[in-house]
Amino acid sequence: MVRRVNWSLEQVGMLSFRQRAPHLLSGGQKQRICIAGVLAMQPQVLILDEATAMLDPVGRDEVLDIARRLNREQGVTVVAITHFMREAIHADRVIILSDGRIALEGTPRELFRQVERLRSLQLDVPQMTELACRLNRRFPDFPADILSVDEMAGALAQSGRLLPPTDLEHTPASRPAVVTQQRRAAEPPLIAVRNLVHDYMRGTPLQVRAVHDVSLDVHAGEIVGLIGHTGSGKSTVVQHLNGLLRADGGSVTVLGQDLSSPGADVRAVRRQVGLVFQFPEAQLFEQYVGDDVAYGPRNLGLDREAVRARVRHAMESVGLGFEAFKDRLTFGLSGGQRRRVALAGVLALEPRVLALDEPTAGLDAEHEATVLRTLRASGATVVVVSHRPDSVAAADRIVEVAA
Repeated sequence: MVRRVNWSLEQVGMLSFRQRAPHLLSGGQKQRICIAGVLAMQPQVLILDEATAMLDPVGRDEVLDIARRLNREQGVTVVAITHFMREAIHADRVIILSDGRIALEGTPRELFRQVERLRSLQLDVPQMTELACRLNRRFPDFPADILSVDEMAGALAQSGRLLPPTDLEHTPASRPAVVTQQRRAAEPPLIAVRNLVHDYMRGTPLQVRAVHDVSLDVHAGEIVGLIGHTGSGKSTVVQHLNGLLRADGGSVTVLGQDLSSPGADVRAVRRQVGLVFQFPEAQLFEQYVGDDVAYGPRNLGLDREAVRARVRHAMESVGLGFEAFKDRLTFGLSGGQRRRVALAGVLALEPRVLALDEPTAGLDAEHEATVLRTLRASGATVVVVSHRPDSVAAADRIVEVAA
């Protein structure tokens, strides 16, 4: 048993955490531990249901390498459910489901060249495949069924073609955006984090320092992306922004209030700073979706019609039709749908600041785009935590947290 446990923990890069209490781990680390628990059983069939959704790109590649190695060396059958097209390209066979039915089935090379068909099914395609299809439309001899960066490099080298500069669409950097950033920086920040330190299980033998000397300013109207690898402390940082966690060192000032001060009105701050947790089930509790989204506005003392209007707007902003979902059982939804309900519940409060921890994890390409558009259009100051740089590429500013 000890050999199996150590081997499985080593496979997912968690052997050094063997003596750590599981509840003190980050979301991505917990996911790795779950995978290790399955690997320790040495199964003949390994089923991975969005097993890499909360992992950083390096961690995701490590888990996929493990699955491929088990398949290649030990004959383990692998069934992987995923929204990441980069993962699907490594499969022997891909099955695409839509409305509970099989819509398409075939090899990755057969399926991913059907770009428009995949778009109609609300799916993304690998970036290299989309680029290959566009080049194929311009140069018919260029292969359209490319899946990876290596294949693209080889095809370009073999074809000897490079697009002339005049064919490239070039959009110059927006000067107004730069000016806006400079103006924001000249104003006092809505959030000022100074030399933040936080320890879990402080004063016990299990004490762990999760955040070391973090300083950060967030200005009104900004969208700030907070990135970092699994376990770097991203979630811990954002949970200080509405006083859910208190600093063990340094200070956190939000909307002019020092949250480390005994006299701070934390309840007033929480009315203005909405937090969506990494795991949405942690903040959903009502039986029906509409009631869960309505909980916050009701507690603001709004009348029935105002609450209904806020709930409708919030739900439809995240791609959940009001009439279709308001009477659905909250815990009968998929993980991605619950994530959108949690986001709608915070949007319905119309906070000045939104702190979102992995808001697009587990979402398909279309709904991820919907959420990101909603954040941009909300007018709120937004702090988005993600381990995926592409999810925060549209942010005004990106801050990396390192362990």
